[in-house]
Amino acid sequence: MKSNSIPAGARALSIKDAGAKFGRGKTWVWDKIKNDPTFPRPVYLGPKAPVLLEHELDAFLAGLVRNGRRDNAAQTPPAI
Repeated sequence: MKSNSIPAGARALSIKDAGAKFGRGKTWVWDKIKNDPTFPRPVYLGPKAPVLLEHELDAFLAGLVRNGRRDNAAQTPPAI
């Protein structure tokens, strides 16, 4: 999600908590940040305090669901 404004009430998740949201660990999150340009970028609250915004993670996950369902529908053989 590309935006310069943060909605009121937005939650900031630690890298660990962001990984837990996806059922993954911190290493997976850092790998996504480094290698997936569609994954949300961290916001640094300090030099060693990265967080991810929960609404951006939700939007990323929704995109995965939309694309996955679209891809699965295209691969489903017709009913006989």
